[in-house]
Amino acid sequence: MRIWFHRVAALLGFEEAQEESVRAVLELAARRSASIGISDIDGVAQPTPLCGFVSEIEDECFVISRPTTGTERKPLAMGEHLHISIGADQGFFHGDTMVLGRFTEINGHTRRYGYRLSFPKALVHEERRNLHRVPVAFDLAPSAELTRINGGDSVGRGTVLDLSEGGLRVRLAATVLIRKGDCLRLRAQFPATIEDFDGRVTVAHVAPSRTGTSVDLGLRFLDEQTQLAQQIRALEIRRIQRPGLTG
Repeated sequence: MRIWFHRVAALLGFEEAQEESVRAVLELAARRSASIGISDIDGVAQPTPLCGFVSEIEDECFVISRPTTGTERKPLAMGEHLHISIGADQGFFHGDTMVLGRFTEINGHTRRYGYRLSFPKALVHEERRNLHRVPVAFDLAPSAELTRINGGDSVGRGTVLDLSEGGLRVRLAATVLIRKGDCLRLRAQFPATIEDFDGRVTVAHVAPSRTGTSVDLGLRFLDEQTQLAQQIRALEIRRIQRPGLTG
């Protein structure tokens, strides 16, 4: 089922402009490092973890990671028109955009690269289950432990909820205060399919969980995770091919 997002907002009584509605979707996608699919303007994009993720929102555009096709980088040209799909809780959002230029950020030893894209004029919400990201909590019951990079002090233990090429979402009982922007070390253990992970992450967002006794953290990888991305794609394909998860 497809819904014109800005029309739904109007029916619900929201007075915000169409552009503000689109921006709200993109801001949430950036907080979650949502998967993004890309195709040419006449193609059909499907959001997969290997294609890329929404990185951040700027005043007049949004930033995505450098997209990939298989194991190769997919270069984008300034002025190129694209069709995109952005992962959401109940499916994904489709829209058209234009490449505004490259994005580079260097912060100490950390380097980030991507592309700036124009805000879509409108987004179409399509409900489809389990194609836009890889939920793992129920399939694999993966454990997660966060520690300080300097000193190794424990921050908390919990469960990985979902993964993308750009990061992951973790629910844990925190033992100390966690703030957006904190750089931490993550150790995650998966019973199958995905190898145990040990690497640096930064906190993209912090929110109380629905249970009220723990917090949900959106974490971004500080280093490129090529092997992990391949394993995520394999898990995603396996999930998509299960009966009842397609269409």
